[in-house]
Amino acid sequence: FRKVCKTEHTAILILIVWMSLLHTAGIAKLFGYDFSYIPKQFYFFFYPAIVLLLFLVNRIWRRIQGKHIALTNQLANAFLIIFSFVLAINGLFFGNWRKELRNIAHQSALPIDTAKQKDIVWILMDEYASSTSLRKQFAFVNPLDSALKKKGFCILAHTRSRFTNTLYSLHAIFNLDDSARPSNFYSGVDGLNKSSLVPLLESSGYQFINLGFFDIASHPKIIEGSGYPDTYSQQLLSGTIVNLIQTRRANNDLSRADNYNSFILDRLNQTLSSHSAKPRFIWAHVGIPHAPFCRSHTGAVLKAKEFSDKDSAFITNAYLEYLAYGNTVILQLLKDHPDMSDKMVIISGDHGPRYAFLHDLTYQDWPFTAVFIPGHHDTTALGKLNYISQIPLFLVSYLTK
Repeated sequence: FRKVCKTEHTAILILIVWMSLLHTAGIAKLFGYDFSYIPKQFYFFFYPAIVLLLFLVNRIWRRIQGKHIALTNQLANAFLIIFSFVLAINGLFFGNWRKELRNIAHQSALPIDTAKQKDIVWILMDEYASSTSLRKQFAFVNPLDSALKKKGFCILAHTRSRFTNTLYSLHAIFNLDDSARPSNFYSGVDGLNKSSLVPLLESSGYQFINLGFFDIASHPKIIEGSGYPDTYSQQLLSGTIVNLIQTRRANNDLSRADNYNSFILDRLNQTLSSHSAKPRFIWAHVGIPHAPFCRSHTGAVLKAKEFSDKDSAFITNAYLEYLAYGNTVILQLLKDHPDMSDKMVIISGDHGPRYAFLHDLTYQDWPFTAVFIPGHHDTTALGKLNYISQIPLFLVSYLTK
């Protein structure tokens, strides 16, 4: 910049460049793009626009007297130093936010009725919408409802998610309906790894099996794949151009996503087929029907296609095809393991679809939810649960009565 303007005039130009690199996701969001679905056309427009902005600002800035520029630079530098220091401290020390969590992490072992101490199987289908949402937003009648009802499942038609974000939704589930949102992704990852539900069940004789891509209650993820920052350095890079390039590659890598789902489902089948001396809480996080859309309803592997979250025709067809494939997977799993009729089984989404062409935002926090509990239980109370994150407390109440 010194070749085109004086030294004191370069600060504002450098600031614009850094913002375009470090806050790309935030800027794209201002134009209506979702973090995970920023099309390449945005970059073709955005960075030429940045070059034009630099040219215009430089022409205007050069007309201002140097002494005023110097004072402006000093004030801006002071502000940035203070802001960066506060941000770094807040990231390293999460303050008192965990004091707000409403959990029972330190409660002693639950007085569980041994006759009810059965395996708990929670299959989370990422971004699986409620049947009401599917009917009203996609004109799709979900056959999974009737199929599961015939097997004794209770369909929770009005149960919502606390958050429209996978990490925060899971954080609420495993912290026993914690309605306090973590301050950032990094604190969410940390809170999930220190969550209260699993230690509570383990103190009562349960074994936790984590078949997912998050560390949960000090149980390591079985495979990488969340895309969320696990470390402070990853949190700092979140939303930058570097992070968005990585996200874009992941979204277009169908084989990677399909291999993850196949691996999780294989391990789930193996776990359900194995014997355990202890009752188990089996958590399986499946990336169906979340994009990238890897398969058709018949199970045929698809090829990658470039799209944005506004491509309504393509997304509607691909999402419903992938969801139908997911239905087949679930029903086959129940057929292959008839002993699941003696287990507590939860099949749910974590939130609803969040595509830009879906204008009714209320459905974003409306996931599919179905619960099966063998034996007598309070079906009326179960049907009145407001949030999927209240299901663990319902199970705790059921086990201790």
